[in-house]
Amino acid sequence: MFPAKLAVDVLNNRLFISDSNHNRIVEGLRDGNFDDATFNRPQGLSYNAKKNLLYVADTENHALRVIDFENETVETLAGNGTKGSDYEGGGTGTAQLLNSPWDVCFEPENEIVYIAMAGQHQIWEHKTSDGVTRAFNGNGYERNLNGSR
Repeated sequence: MFPAKLAVDVLNNRLFISDSNHNRIVEGLRDGNFDDATFNRPQGLSYNAKKNLLYVADTENHALRVIDFENETVETLAGNGTKGSDYEGGGTGTAQLLNSPWDVCFEPENEIVYIAMAGQHQIWEHKTSDGVTRAFNGNGYERNLNGSR
């Protein structure tokens, strides 16, 4: 097992683990029901307890995915398997390319999924209300400014 990230559903006593190198949900990029859906090196996970949804940073598919436990389906919210180079975003669905999403965090009050975009050194946001995914913070330049003057 290659556990990478964790998410917890306290109400239902469940622990979600992204087993990145084993692609425990079979490797690939396919939406659909639980039997058909596939991933490629999933990393970050974040749980929406109110709607029983698990958001997934599907890193090597360059996609943000959502697992719906009520309907037993997986859907791609952003990205389409092609590595993006857009530093601003603003698109919706699979038309908005992503670049190596590494982790996700769901903010329940505004229903926003924040995405740590490792490939672009930025934080992006996906608004679940309108499906728009865009850059939230960072200019895309890799650098360490800690203590520099």
